[in-house]
Order: sequence, then structure tokens, then C-alpha cells
Amino acid sequence: MLQKFWKTILPTAGIYAVLLLMIDHSGELSSGIRTGIQISLELVIPSMFLFLILSGIIANSRLRELLARPFAKLGEWIFGLAPAEFSLVLLSLLGGYPIGAKLLSDSVRQGRLKKKQAEWMLCYSVNCGPAFLVSGVGVLIFGNWQAGIFLYLSQIAACLALGFFHSFGIRRMPKASRPASCFSRLDSGLLVSAVTDSVRTMGIICGFVLLFSGISPLLIQWAEKWLPDLAPFLPGILEVTSGCQSIPRLSSGDPLLLAAAYTAFGGICVLLQLMALLRPSGIRMTRFLLFRIPYLAISVGVTAILQKLFPQTLNCIRLNRQISPETYSVSPPATFFLILLAVMLLFFHKKSATIGANRK
Repeated sequence: MLQKFWKTILPTAGIYAVLLLMIDHSGELSSGIRTGIQISLELVIPSMFLFLILSGIIANSRLRELLARPFAKLGEWIFGLAPAEFSLVLLSLLGGYPIGAKLLSDSVRQGRLKKKQAEWMLCYSVNCGPAFLVSGVGVLIFGNWQAGIFLYLSQIAACLALGFFHSFGIRRMPKASRPASCFSRLDSGLLVSAVTDSVRTMGIICGFVLLFSGISPLLIQWAEKWLPDLAPFLPGILEVTSGCQSIPRLSSGDPLLLAAAYTAFGGICVLLQLMALLRPSGIRMTRFLLFRIPYLAISVGVTAILQKLFPQTLNCIRLNRQISPETYSVSPPATFFLILLAVMLLFFHKKSATIGANRK
């Protein structure tokens, strides 16, 4: 009887409780979903979609070696990585949170990286991108693009520090070497593959953004009732964009250091995105989660040092109490048609492949 209770009765009761809760709070859930759609259309998709396509083309062609060649000595001395491997770190620093994890996962599945080496590299290849830090945080929230630059420099410092530490372990690992011919040629097939893969990745990212935007209002309400000291910081723990947007409403804590902590951690939403992207390759996140603590500490510490070194620059920071994009600064219809064209491209690619197979 007790076993039946745990395996059948309790899960069933939990499902009905969640359904009743969703009906009772449908207004708050709908409002949160609308906020998530706005974040996806106005920030996530415009800042990431084209870079996802570009990074997919670079990672699957000889361009990945050309990208890292100017920094070959840096990648070898500090990270202990070959140019082709170090290019994944560079792309993660430029593109933002999920791109590094996606590229590592693809490299393991294609046999270009050992799984254990990818797990080490994951610790410093999950970073917040400069576009979000400078424009989304620095300009929109602090009214000062230099604040975004300082936040980005702090994440580069954390990446270098952990990369140097992990290089001692990476140098002793056997490398997964594949011939250069395994890279794809720069042709229309590579573009089609990059676009379709990017559409799939954007669906994963935006799906988790919508999920957390929908449930965040309820979680914050409960936290305000039961954990009032934690409630003001809960948005940043759940999702980084909402957390950074909540900074102007906080009455305690250093705003810039809070932004450094939120963007270095990434939020639970980003962690689940990484889990979904890493699942096909079997890369485990245990080491990543362990070393996220020193990554966050280094990022916040470097930000605090920059505050001390450049006080005149940071004195001009102003917190924007109301964040509203300029009229016509974003175009949701254009984003919709961009996704529609990508889906059409996926359809015609599959259709042409089927026709080719039938001819054979």
C-alpha cells in the first residue's frame, strides 16, 4: 500500500494540484508568458540567431582554425588548447551562454573532442556575450555602456583564470584527433545545416525563457510571503534577463556587483538550456557546477576592482527606473518572417534530399 502511494497516488495528486494551481493563477501565468515572448522577440532572437548560424558555419569548417590562429600562442600557453579547440572558447566569449555548450556538444558527437576534455572546457566556455552586457545591461539598465564593458572584462578574467587552472588537467589528456577532411566545405549545404540547427537551438532557448517567465511571478509571490529576504534576488536566480531588469527596483546591494553575479551565474534557466544542449553528447555538468562558484567569485571580484580603479567613470552611472525600447528599435514582424523563412528552408532541404534519394 505504501509503495502504491508513492508511485501512483502521490504523483497523480500532484498533477491535479498543479492543474488547479494553473487555472487559479492563469492571469499571472499569461502575463509572464507575454513577458517571455517580448524578451525572446526583442532581445534573445535578435542578439543570438545570426551568431548561432555564423558559429555553426565556423565550427564545422576550416574557418575555426583560422579564427584562433592570431591567438594560437595564447590558447596554447594559458589554456593548453590547439587552435581548432581554442576557437570554441573564442566563439563562446563572443556569442554568449549556450553557444559554447552547443559547440562542445557538437564536437564530441563528431569525434573532434573527447568527452572528458569537453567537460573541462565547459567550465570556462559558458559566458555572457558582449552584446547583452554592453547594450542590454550597460546601456538599458545602467545608462552607461562602460559598465557593460567592465562586466564583460570581468567574465574574460574569470574565463582566463579557470582556463589556466584547467590547462594542467587538459594537457595530460589524450586528444581526439581527426583529419582535416572531416570539416565541411563552405557551400550551400553547410549554410542549410547551420540555419536548421540554429532554428532548433533557438527553440530550446526560447522555450526555457517562456517557461521561467511564466512561472516567475508565482514563485516571487510565494518567496515574498515565506522568504522575504530572498524574494528581491529571486528573479536573478531564476533567469538572468529578468534578474538584471529587477536591479533598479532593489533597495540594497551594489547594483553593478549584483549585475556581475547574475550574469556570471546565468540563472537556473541557462543551466537547463545547457542540460538540453549537452544531452545528445552525454557531457556531464558536475564539474561545471562545481567550478561555477569560483567563476562567479572571480567575476564579481574583478568588477569590484574596476570600480575602485575607475571611480570617475562609474560615478556617471544612472539606474533607469523604467526600461522601454525606442519605437521601431526592434521589429517582431521581421523576426517572425525570419523564423518562417528558416522553417521553409528546412522543409525544402528535406524535400530536395528525398527527391535525390528517390533518383538514386
